[in-house]
Amino acid sequence: MNKKTVLVPEGTFRSRLIPVAAVLSALGAVTGFLSLLSLMIPGAVNLLDAASVDISAKLTWTIFYIVFVVFAAMCGLFLSLSLFTMQRGDLNRGADLLSRGAKIGFYAVTGIGIAAAVLFVIRFVLYFIVNIAAGGSAGFVYAFSILLAELFLLVIAAVVVWLLRSFMDMAGDCAVSIAYILTSGTLRSPSISMKNAIGCLSLGLAGVYMFINRLTTVSAWAESEMSGLVMLPLYLSAAAFLLSGAAGLVMFLYLRSFKRTSEYLLYKGTPVEEQA
Repeated sequence: MNKKTVLVPEGTFRSRLIPVAAVLSALGAVTGFLSLLSLMIPGAVNLLDAASVDISAKLTWTIFYIVFVVFAAMCGLFLSLSLFTMQRGDLNRGADLLSRGAKIGFYAVTGIGIAAAVLFVIRFVLYFIVNIAAGGSAGFVYAFSILLAELFLLVIAAVVVWLLRSFMDMAGDCAVSIAYILTSGTLRSPSISMKNAIGCLSLGLAGVYMFINRLTTVSAWAESEMSGLVMLPLYLSAAAFLLSGAAGLVMFLYLRSFKRTSEYLLYKGTPVEEQA
């Protein structure tokens, strides 16, 4: 039977995974911000998407890519600052940094979701008006086919926004809970939720997917003999997604280990009441 509160032996939750995650997230943030700066290179923005033929869809994907890079870079920044601060022994301040970062991310994701929905509605109306005026029924069919594809994209984006908001809402609380456990030397039932680890795993896999996507885009432009400094944002964003994804996977491993150790302590650990 699980005990309500148990002692946490010193060093129980120390792990080499934390400094690894801190370095990976810091490098991910740096490469992410550099990739955004490199978009100032003339013609670089036009290379972010090589798959879409339609100009409207190409613009949509380009905006999504930029948003993804900004999100990955900001997550890496706050995570690295928080973990490095915790590594120096200031657990509460590190947890507070991550909690604040998660709150900023929560509101940012919410704002992006609302803006995307409003933008889609505006484009939906304008696109139909322009194409019907230009091509009649044929224009209507063309506009509908293009917007149907974007509607599918919008549904996916809505699901992603909902999941990110849920994760950001939990991440701050998780950081504060871990800091309390480490500073107080006690663990109270229930332990941290496994949803936090699953969220990190999902973000990690998303980062790996985006890394592969960027490599595919690089390959597509390379076949068209596009090269030079203009390709720099693609390489930097690929590196940013890979590093951020790796940091997410490392955090998943740490949180899963933290959860397992916590459950073991709650089952086998020394109750606080037995302290002299």
